[in-house]
Amino acid sequence: MQSLIRFSLAALGLILLVMALAIGLDLGGGRALWPWPDGRLSYIFIFSIFAAQGSALLWQAFALQPVAVSGGAAGFVLMYAGLAGLMGYRYAHDPQPALLVWSLTCAVYAISSALLWKLTKDVEQSSDRRPVSSLVRWSFLVFSLVQFAAAALLLACATVVFPWPLKPESSIAFGFFFLASALYFMDGFRRPSRANATGQLIAFFVYDLVLIVPWFAHFPNTKGGFRISIVIYLVVLVWSGLLAIHFLFLDRKTRLSLR
Repeated sequence: MQSLIRFSLAALGLILLVMALAIGLDLGGGRALWPWPDGRLSYIFIFSIFAAQGSALLWQAFALQPVAVSGGAAGFVLMYAGLAGLMGYRYAHDPQPALLVWSLTCAVYAISSALLWKLTKDVEQSSDRRPVSSLVRWSFLVFSLVQFAAAALLLACATVVFPWPLKPESSIAFGFFFLASALYFMDGFRRPSRANATGQLIAFFVYDLVLIVPWFAHFPNTKGGFRISIVIYLVVLVWSGLLAIHFLFLDRKTRLSLR
């Protein structure tokens, strides 16, 4: 059972990291993998999401903390099922092969995530259940609520959510990204433990590393509602980044270890 879970997590994580590098850095024309043309900042955001998810999955494959896997897997089920539906809907109206491939791939990811959720729910008792600080736990609640609000606005294709205008299809796709993340952090608030928090903060740390410089660089180009959006975004990035650095690298009780 453990070997199956570890292999599945590692495989899913590596695929996501390859996708992140291909789309984010346009390696080998990798941005063509995304099913519709988009802007540079949107590609960077996609890079950050896939890199964060892939990094968290690889840590989970190494550490094998089932409680951390089950929370993330539940969010993945919803995210990839939503993306499969979005890509399938677009394919029905514009039958491009890339859309069909994305729809089928996301459906496979959703099913795989559901199986992982079921497998890890059966062995959660073996996880590191030591508590986390109140700051970490309540920060997770704030992150979750902010991301739920952003997901709702993005799924509704609200005009000003990101610091730049989004295509309707990108808005919906990004809404599913945020919905998965919001569920993940809500699970960390509901079931606070070091196992849960470590995976979540690894994901947030990688996400922050990818976005912090491009977002600060984009700040002078924003105004009006887009300026408000990027200020909120940067506050969350800085807050989560500092929290992750302290938890993962500075605090002797919680910092990462190869043990």
